[in-house]
Amino acid sequence: MLRAVLVVLSGWRATVLADDRCVGGWQTGDGWGGPDAYETYVGTYTSREDCIDAVKSLNDGASSATYCLSAYSGSSRWWYPGDCVAEYFQTGKSSTSRWENCLFASDTETPASSTISGRMVSGLSAERGWCLDSVTFHYADGGTTKFGESGGGPVPRVDLDPTAEYVSGVLQYGATVGCSSYMEGGIKFIVKSISTGANLRTVSFAGSYQSSTVLREYNVEWPCRIIGLEFDYRYIDGVLRICDDGESDAAGISSSNDKDSDDNSLVVILCVVGALLVVIAVVAMMNRQQKPAEPPSAPALPVHEPTAPPPPPSLAPIKAEALEMLAEETAEFAPEATSLPPGHASGAEAPRW
Repeated sequence: MLRAVLVVLSGWRATVLADDRCVGGWQTGDGWGGPDAYETYVGTYTSREDCIDAVKSLNDGASSATYCLSAYSGSSRWWYPGDCVAEYFQTGKSSTSRWENCLFASDTETPASSTISGRMVSGLSAERGWCLDSVTFHYADGGTTKFGESGGGPVPRVDLDPTAEYVSGVLQYGATVGCSSYMEGGIKFIVKSISTGANLRTVSFAGSYQSSTVLREYNVEWPCRIIGLEFDYRYIDGVLRICDDGESDAAGISSSNDKDSDDNSLVVILCVVGALLVVIAVVAMMNRQQKPAEPPSAPALPVHEPTAPPPPPSLAPIKAEALEMLAEETAEFAPEATSLPPGHASGAEAPRW
């Protein structure tokens, strides 16, 4: 049985619960394996010990037991606390905190040289189009593991010498157009010498729209080596690495089964929400500082002392002029006066008899 410890570079610390039947005790993470790996749901149990007992009672060669800690929806079913799964052909574990894994101890140790040759990368290939569709790791034992989705045109395999070189680094590049449904623009692998640790070469797989922006980067040093990717829909969230010195500084690798973790996605969402809140606060502060000043008030009109109204014009000259005009008009149209003899009265003044 493979007894090397597989870990992922994601910052998670391993949680260890002692149990003599588990290599290193219970470890945080979900069981993972190569192309031959599979799992079987056994049942729901109240303790980890009962889960181990149930898996071992199958007596069908299961390599580990995985115990669920929290409820969540997988790709094909809901998982609940206490769910117990038997893992077969497990070679490592993922970083999810929703599960704990017990890799069964074996009475037969596998020689270190056999372990190295069986889990060494002997080649890399890919599929690409405008974006990078998939990457496949080829192993010295004849197995393969594919990451991403099929599509695009095949890229010929690049061979590695598993006895002299190993994959020490991975860089993921962005794209100049939308490649969110793929593995972004491209991936570059760094290959180093086992004996000297010197950089020997790089192996790159790029889509037509690869940009120069590095989205993710991971590196390891011998005796650890990269044997796969922790890929979540679009981004490389970590690398699958195997170390033959028993190193266990962080938890797990990605799972190839239904129990894939979304913990990293939650962390990303929380970071994005926090960043948005900061941006909103900054914009509000800038708007407040850039608020236009109140327009200056109109200058006050000069104050003038009130003056007395001018006296009305004199009416005497106007009146005299009017009387003069009236007299002229009257004289022009008046009948001539009739002289009456003395002693006579006018008809209006004649007495009535």
